[in-house]
Amino acid sequence: MVDLDRGAWILGCKQGTSNGGPHPPIGPVTRREPDLDLLRRFGSWAPRNQAADSARHLTKVTLVHLDPTNYDVELATTYTAAGDAEIRRLADDFHRWWDGDDGDATAWNMIVTDAAGHRLTTTSLNS
Repeated sequence: MVDLDRGAWILGCKQGTSNGGPHPPIGPVTRREPDLDLLRRFGSWAPRNQAADSARHLTKVTLVHLDPTNYDVELATTYTAAGDAEIRRLADDFHRWWDGDDGDATAWNMIVTDAAGHRLTTTSLNS
């Protein structure tokens, strides 16, 4: 369930550390927003920075809003679980490109998935 609605998990953690009682959400908390601009910008940066192969396998970038100020970045790819070295290279290339500066919000994790949405790897963007 946490993978399906990571925002609900964060909300539970915040409520657990506050002095108020728990208020479970009545619906999904996580909001997913495809970001074609990030996909385009990475695709334009990649050929000039030895990352063209990584960009070729990236099919979608999604911002996964966990709450009003925290989000994860999901990268949908053509990779399968068998492509460990290529998956790691894409994650490293995207992380190298990623500046993470999106106003006051904080990007926490980058999740690389296969075409069906199954998680292949996760990288912290705060390190």
